Amino acid sequence: MMEVDISFANLIELFLVFLAVYLASKLLRIEIRTSRLALMAILSYFLVPAISGFLPFVILPYLTPLIAWLILGELLLTSTNPKNRALLAIIAYLIYACLILSGIHAALLTLMG
Repeated sequence: MMEVDISFANLIELFLVFLAVYLASKLLRIEIRTSRLALMAILSYFLVPAISGFLPFVILPYLTPLIAWLILGELLLTSTNPKNRALLAIIAYLIYACLILSGIHAALLTLMG
């Protein structure tokens, strides 16, 4: 039986992904169920590293996650038009990238031990 080990640090990272998706939906004033946003956050958190692991030399490291976020947005956020889905995925990815690159991510992980 496979054991899944999820640490508190993983939960913080997952929360940051959700926060990015949620903030993007609010910035664009798109009404999407929170459960859909949470599902997109969870899938992007776990699928992006798996996909990036298969394509490390084929596609740039920052392009693979963006493509994955766009695909997930198209599949999961069906209650809005395609332009808004794409914008939401791009903005959510950019917010998440800014959180990672700004050091907020590292600071939270350091604080939480």
